[in-house]
Amino acid sequence: MANNHEQRDWFQSLDPAVAKMTRVGMPIDQGEHGHVDHCVQIGVAGDLLSTSRCISLRLDASEDGAHWEPVVDDAHVSGGSVGAYGEFAMIDDSCETGLIYSIRYRGKACYSRIQVAMLGRHEKGTPVAALASRVSVDVH
Repeated sequence: MANNHEQRDWFQSLDPAVAKMTRVGMPIDQGEHGHVDHCVQIGVAGDLLSTSRCISLRLDASEDGAHWEPVVDDAHVSGGSVGAYGEFAMIDDSCETGLIYSIRYRGKACYSRIQVAMLGRHEKGTPVAALASRVSVDVH
């Protein structure tokens, strides 16, 4: 059941495009009392993916929107876990494309964003896009 004191705002944080190189999503301000759900859609890969040619989905956070650090503490996320470089998904097999991957940032930094890191040489590219949903909770 939805919380009557919850407001959700949607943003297209990464325009749909074929990616051959790393793409970085728009910073999302989480507001004073809330969190941000990041959803990344990975289309069907144009290149055969492997451990040497893969896609790393990463989460970054910033206090000022200018200086970014990877989110590496699982206490700051839900809906998954983060590893080195803020990685919350590694796509290294073509059967893992055509899916949506998501993570919720609930840390203390004001801003969060996703990165779609194209690791290795991607000649044909892969379609990617991202949405973010900022959830504000009324604490009255």
